[in-house]
Amino acid sequence: MEPLALKDPEMARLLAAVTEANYEKFRAMVAVEEAELRVMDAHLAVDDLVARRRAAWAPIREELERKRGGHPDGTAS
Repeated sequence: MEPLALKDPEMARLLAAVTEANYEKFRAMVAVEEAELRVMDAHLAVDDLVARRRAAWAPIREELERKRGGHPDGTAS
């Protein structure tokens, strides 16, 4: 038995359109996944920068707290 798409040009055209639309949908889903990965990478970069800045400022904060008579965690001595 011959597939209907081979007998009916309109059916073949519609099936081709569905296939193309599904492919475009797949490409869009891949693009979304890639964008989400870029967002996660950016968040990690921000977290890393914040951690490095905090580490760089830690000695200065500790010195200021020591001069004020408090502790670096914000509690009084």
